[in-house]
Amino acid sequence: MKQIFIINSDRKSYSSKSISGYKKIYLLKSFEKSLISRNYYNSLYFGFEIFCSGYFNDFWNIIFLVYFQYIHVINPELPLLILQSYQYYKKLEKKIKEKKIDRIKMRNLLELQNHIIFIIKNMINTKNKHISYFIKPNYSNQNTYKYIDQRFILVLFKRFKLLLNKIINHKITFTLTSTEVLKEFFDILGKIMVIDCENSYLIDYPFQISVYHHEKSNKNFKNISQIFWNTILSSSKFNQNIFKQVGCIYKIFQTHNLTKLEKESYIYLTSVLFFVYKVKDVNILKNNKDDYLVIKNFYENIQISLNNKTRRLDYIDITNIKDKNNKKKNK
Repeated sequence: MKQIFIINSDRKSYSSKSISGYKKIYLLKSFEKSLISRNYYNSLYFGFEIFCSGYFNDFWNIIFLVYFQYIHVINPELPLLILQSYQYYKKLEKKIKEKKIDRIKMRNLLELQNHIIFIIKNMINTKNKHISYFIKPNYSNQNTYKYIDQRFILVLFKRFKLLLNKIINHKITFTLTSTEVLKEFFDILGKIMVIDCENSYLIDYPFQISVYHHEKSNKNFKNISQIFWNTILSSSKFNQNIFKQVGCIYKIFQTHNLTKLEKESYIYLTSVLFFVYKVKDVNILKNNKDDYLVIKNFYENIQISLNNKTRRLDYIDITNIKDKNNKKKNK
């Protein structure tokens, strides 16, 4: 396993404060905000601060959360790229465990560093928008319930599949799907997945979507998920690219990390949007010398700060993020 950018430290883990002294909660929020705003430098900075602190699961949770909440549906390659990088990380993690090497040492492995740069760079390269923008003004389901009778769900699914086939036919014939069909389609999806959405919509802000999802203790939950994915996967076979991407999303959905996400139903919405909206060919960016120079500086500055017990020379102050969070708590 090649090593170029290395941090030498005997410390095996970091808990509430990161390797550079950031409070973990604010560090994770800073990374999320940087990805959403498509800030290249800050995304790499905070992403590698998380990575070098050994917060590997937190890193992937944020990647998944931002992808599904701030939809990148115009880039059909992203689900596959994210899945491949995540699977590589999991294989590497298994090897490290078998060799009884400290998990935090993964931060020094060039192959994994390459994947981290690659994923961040290509997420930044793709325009994103909160998923609620893609369903307005068609979706306005207000009367949802946390528990829905299984028989009623089956009736909804029958109608859902019929409408999905209409949307697919329009896609095949390169014609627009009517607003009425889309409105009913998202309304039914909202009932199936128990997604509630506020009436008020502001131009500069996304819908406030409250995703309850069916309680996993509810015996109907697994049936609903299985019927949904069977419907989506079988329907996506009309187009090889859509089938591949929806399949990747399904595999991501099955990963352990995603069970911890509160807004799980965004995953369902994302898979459906591949059928509804046009996707574009987006150039996949490869890592280059400039990327490696940035990462080299990060690692050198972290090492110097550890050796001298001083603040990083390239330290980014995130006080403003703390202040915003504190104001929200005090309201």
